[in-house]
This record gives sequence, structure tokens and C-alpha cells, in this order.
Amino acid sequence: MTREILWNGNREPLSNFTSLDPDQSVFVWAWVTYKGLSERYATAMADPSWEYLNFVRLGSNVEARRWLESVSAPV
Repeated sequence: MTREILWNGNREPLSNFTSLDPDQSVFVWAWVTYKGLSERYATAMADPSWEYLNFVRLGSNVEARRWLESVSAPV
């Protein structure tokens, strides 16, 4: 909304906030892809071929804050 430069000089157009097109609106994209991506990640987490990866599931802002603090803490 502030027309702030996001990355590579891109700005999010205001029309994307009211668009119902998932290719235009990150909010709509998240809504329509949530179930499929959730299932995909759950399958990956249960798959032994991915056991070398450390999946991090964050269910709240508090969990996210604590996790960010833990990974940014000096070693």
C-alpha cells in the first residue's frame, strides 16, 4: 500500500489487494493453494527419503518469534 520497493525494484500494485486472481494477489494465492501445499508438506515430512531435512512447523507468532531468535542467536 505504501508503494515501497520490495525486491528487484518491484512494487506491489494497489489493484493486487482487490484482485481475486491468485496470479495477482498473494492473499488469494495463499487461500487457494493452502490445502494442496499443506498436504504436500505433510507427505514430504512423513517420507523417509527426506529425513535428512529438518522441517520446522510454526503455528503462531510466538513460535515464529522464538524460532527466529534461536536461529539468529550468536553461536
